[in-house]
Amino acid sequence: MIALGAVAYRDGKEIGHFYAALNEWDGAERSEGTMQFWMKNLDEWKRIRKERRDPAEVMKEFYDWCIALPQPRVLAANPACFDSAFLFWYLYKFVAEDAVNDLFKRNRALDIRSYISAILAVPYSEAERSLVPKEWSEGFEITHNALDDAREQGTMLVHLMKACAGELEIEAGV
Repeated sequence: MIALGAVAYRDGKEIGHFYAALNEWDGAERSEGTMQFWMKNLDEWKRIRKERRDPAEVMKEFYDWCIALPQPRVLAANPACFDSAFLFWYLYKFVAEDAVNDLFKRNRALDIRSYISAILAVPYSEAERSLVPKEWSEGFEITHNALDDAREQGTMLVHLMKACAGELEIEAGV
């Protein structure tokens, strides 16, 4: 993990956010595919490299930030299986063995892609954010800045939840 961005919501409104860039930890290995991606996004890579900090320090700050949020807390990510694996491992390694349980009781993690699949009644393999109306991201773009991306995903999820509650109409492919 090279950067961590998180946005907290309550009742559909942003109530806080967290961002930090992380140094690589001793023993970390770079993925060739990941590095190819970052070389195509060189400006963001350079910015992250300038801002990076000790992962133990960052994860403790993130843990403290999360603990201060109102409960219940649920991690939402796209895809949750990928993002939560990194987050949970870093919390375990740098904060405490039970840090994940403290923050997200019984590892609560909502996969936004699964939510898109269910709301739009499309197969999971076809559930992409491109199916969700662009205005549901309220102008936020995926920039590969961890905070920007978290904000875009969170805003989209708020709208998906409103659609689930019958407050908004949605059709696949809109």
